[in-house]
Amino acid sequence: MKIMYLTDVGFDTPNSNNNIVLSMLKEFLTAGEYVYLIQSHSTGTYPDIPDELINHSKFEYDIVFKPIIDKKNFIKRYLFGIKYAFDARKKWSKKVKEMDVILVQSHFTAVFSIFLLRKYHKKLIFSIYDIFPGDAYTNGSMNRAIYVGLSILQKYIYITCSRFFVLAEDNKKTLVNLGVKEKQIDIIPIWVDDRVMKPIELNDNKFIAQYNLDKRKQYVQYAGSIGVSYQYQMFAEVAEHLQNRKDVIIQIVGDGIYLDNLKALIRKKGLTNVQFIPWQPMELLSDVYSACTIQLIPLRKEVICNSFPSKIMPLMACKKTAVIAVEQDSAFYRLVNQEGIGIATPLNDSRALANAIIYLLDNKTQRFAMEQNAKTYVEKKHNANENTRKMLDIFTDLIKGE
Repeated sequence: MKIMYLTDVGFDTPNSNNNIVLSMLKEFLTAGEYVYLIQSHSTGTYPDIPDELINHSKFEYDIVFKPIIDKKNFIKRYLFGIKYAFDARKKWSKKVKEMDVILVQSHFTAVFSIFLLRKYHKKLIFSIYDIFPGDAYTNGSMNRAIYVGLSILQKYIYITCSRFFVLAEDNKKTLVNLGVKEKQIDIIPIWVDDRVMKPIELNDNKFIAQYNLDKRKQYVQYAGSIGVSYQYQMFAEVAEHLQNRKDVIIQIVGDGIYLDNLKALIRKKGLTNVQFIPWQPMELLSDVYSACTIQLIPLRKEVICNSFPSKIMPLMACKKTAVIAVEQDSAFYRLVNQEGIGIATPLNDSRALANAIIYLLDNKTQRFAMEQNAKTYVEKKHNANENTRKMLDIFTDLIKGE
């Protein structure tokens, strides 16, 4: 089977989904399939292609340059996203007819890639990490007029693609409400490669050693992008609630468009219990998660309908638990609490988040039980091999015309 995978994000750019994509491509190759990757080059922070892929005999790739645009400038980003779709066509047009299936990763200008691909190939699968433009509208990135216009444009994807991959039940419900037939939608959860993502003992932890972290402290950590999906103000509010806990550090590991805003808010409140550490390379992700006591994930309203906090699965693989702010009527809220893999609290309630953190900090037996539940759950439900095998089975059915 020949699989083409088109994404607008490259491995060179720090991104919380890079490890997911890497494990997917590795699993495809391990299964004996041919993979053709088209991705962008923007920051050059990391190599364009990880070592695990670059010398594989059944792996080929093309790189398309895409400039770095301020994420707050949506219109400019959108225009360059359209340009990327046409620039990418110059690369994939030479190979696309050889492909058996095309897997297109969701991005906000994917409709143009789908439009161009449809002229060459009919077996298109749209893999959705963020449902656009719903995700952009709910986080305040666009006004209603633009949202309505882009929603109409986005319908082209829903009537063109053969199948749709979503991350969770909440996302599937949103897609059905947008008019996609339920039989066309498959839930392919965020997966982790437990050969890569695993607990790291404190004494062997490279992240702890590099930043000389105090092993006597308890770290309430957020690792990822300080972006539009998260209520960055909540980090400061939780830190304020916990400022009398001298044993606790609120640790922010990452970057993002609201990082400076968060730092300014921390300074304004005069908080001294918050630690900022730069974004870490992908190969240190297990060390980063293993260094925390608890992960803090304060989602914005309606994020869970259009997206999914991808960081939670590698976190769980590292045998750690999380405190999460999310809608109480969401499937995700019920899942976290019913499976005992963390504590989900209502949106915008920093006191509830702080109370949940204090409970887990002071009740080690309960926290350790949740950590074990999390590790067991992710091994059973979010195994990279099983979920990529499910994808390959869907590809095969599509090729057969089923």
